[in-house]
Amino acid sequence: MNQYAGRIEYIDTLKGIAIILVLIGHIIPHCFGYTDDPIYRVIYSFHMPLFIFLSGFLCNTRLTLKKRTEKAIKLLSPFFCSVFLYSVYANITVSQIMFAANKMGFWYLMVLAVFYLVMPGGKQSDSLKAFIYECIHGCIVMFLFVIAYFSLPTYLYNLFCVDSYIHLWPFFFLGSLTRKYNFIEYLKNNNILFSFAFIAYFISFSMYTMGWPKIIICVTNLSAVMVFFYVFSNMNNTAGWGERMLRWFGRNTLYIYIFHFFITRRFASVKELGTWFFNTQNYLVEVLFLFAYSFVIACISIFIGKIIRTSNILGGVMFGDYACKLINKKEQ
Repeated sequence: MNQYAGRIEYIDTLKGIAIILVLIGHIIPHCFGYTDDPIYRVIYSFHMPLFIFLSGFLCNTRLTLKKRTEKAIKLLSPFFCSVFLYSVYANITVSQIMFAANKMGFWYLMVLAVFYLVMPGGKQSDSLKAFIYECIHGCIVMFLFVIAYFSLPTYLYNLFCVDSYIHLWPFFFLGSLTRKYNFIEYLKNNNILFSFAFIAYFISFSMYTMGWPKIIICVTNLSAVMVFFYVFSNMNNTAGWGERMLRWFGRNTLYIYIFHFFITRRFASVKELGTWFFNTQNYLVEVLFLFAYSFVIACISIFIGKIIRTSNILGGVMFGDYACKLINKKEQ
């Protein structure tokens, strides 16, 4: 029996691309030792909005609050375990990581867990009334995030990653609406919209790099997401090794996301090569190297994750299985 039956293949491919771009975005500063790189700037113009949009697209809004709580636990468990392990690994305290705005990179797991909890639930419906209700719900959630942004003291602001909620909630919510109301078919068949999005990306990105207000980056983010979805939803599903690898990465993003931080920050430094790329500005070779290097790191991360998963104890603790069972027992 095919364990991936029922999955949307181009979504797995997109998730694979998104996680590889996340890796590249971390390889450049952690392995090369600098961020003054046009490749880095391009990647950071859309990679996390694309990643969170895909997470929203795959979020089942028909889940009950109990099921969504379980999903949140299965994100918070690896978050807290990763924070603890990294504190030992890097010889820093857990509180130093928790009160840092980016949580040493693990912030995404916390943010995604919160998004699952605040998503509107209910039955699948294509009615206008249901759509309006969900839009109002999404706006209320955004309003609460904005209140937190302006009212919380700095230490709580950093503890709860409030800035990430404001930046990424619209993309998660739009991803969910896109799946639930089948907007993807409209985007898939609308070449004019794709053309406008393609042009808007380059114009808004140029404006942002020239010092325009940061709000313009939202146009860049959304335009890039639309372009990626149009291109990959219209591609024929092929069985080439590259696409198979990307789908495999897309089905194992959690392992890659968690464990690549342990690799890139200690064992994968290539600063001499980074210096050569910086001095020669040979961006074509740099891109080829970054993709190859990120593929290797992704494979090692999946290997580590699957080894931990094979242990009922370690996997159950780290990935939330025990916590979910404990909650279910208390409710019985």
